[in-house]
Amino acid sequence: MNAPSTPAIVRAPFAVIQFHPGPFYPIPDSHALAVTDANSPAQLEAWEALPGVKIFIRIFDQVAHDSSLHPHLSLNLLCAVVQATGEPDVKIAAPSTNPSTPGLPRGPVPAFMLYNISSAGADTLLRRGVWSSATITFQVIPFDPSLPDFLLVVSGFTTDDAATVKDAVLQHWLSETSLARFMEINTSIAEQGLAHLEPDELVPYLKSLVVEKLEMKTVGGEPAPWFNISADSSLIHSDELWFAFRHFMRQLRYTTNFHGTGTCRGILSCSLCHAITHPRGLCPFPELPGWEGPLRRVITAPCRGRPARPATRLT
Repeated sequence: MNAPSTPAIVRAPFAVIQFHPGPFYPIPDSHALAVTDANSPAQLEAWEALPGVKIFIRIFDQVAHDSSLHPHLSLNLLCAVVQATGEPDVKIAAPSTNPSTPGLPRGPVPAFMLYNISSAGADTLLRRGVWSSATITFQVIPFDPSLPDFLLVVSGFTTDDAATVKDAVLQHWLSETSLARFMEINTSIAEQGLAHLEPDELVPYLKSLVVEKLEMKTVGGEPAPWFNISADSSLIHSDELWFAFRHFMRQLRYTTNFHGTGTCRGILSCSLCHAITHPRGLCPFPELPGWEGPLRRVITAPCRGRPARPATRLT
């Protein structure tokens, strides 16, 4: 199988890029390999078979949906990576999309892949996580990413206090009924010969709960906060166990005596940074001082005879 090659045009001299220094916000995903949800299975198999160090790249905003822009995007990515790592022989594989995933405006964007890079170069990119400039902004993700901490988002509580919501959620997770169900799930995973928790590991995982308030509003502008629920996924030993625990947590109704009932909502999707913990209008990246990447407001040209291309800050 031949490795994909980057077009010869990218060997032209590169313009100097000024990268934002960060630090940047984390970008939670719905599962470990969510970055590849829009790529074709055949392509992912080919990428998996390619030896050497590899990194996934996810470009901010929606431009990666347009395959006609992929040569241009690949060129800008290559320019950025060469400057960031000092490795002129790195290569970029552009995506082929998965026909079963939805496209614009809400579907996941396909990932690019960086290869032919040293471990030191990969570490340089991964330490920063996000590389942003006026030319292109993208996230780098390990080829074997870890499980996300994010589990679910809930709404319906009559309080906007995250600490109160944390107590309510934890009370349900640590109830006798829930603990019994968690252990049933854990036992089922163990019987399949998969990595599972020891009995004394369950409660520490549940108590690692973190709650983040999301300043959502109703159509009429009234505050209607949602709450992102996360827990330390490094304490979970297998993907199968994590998925099973998450499924159970999302089924629960988080009823309280004083603050209403919280229920799981559908997963959000930011079309700017691609996090699943906020909508585009609440994306925190454009608020960073000196930010020159995509903005919250989507700018599109008026349609005069043909549809406009997605707005882009690429040059």
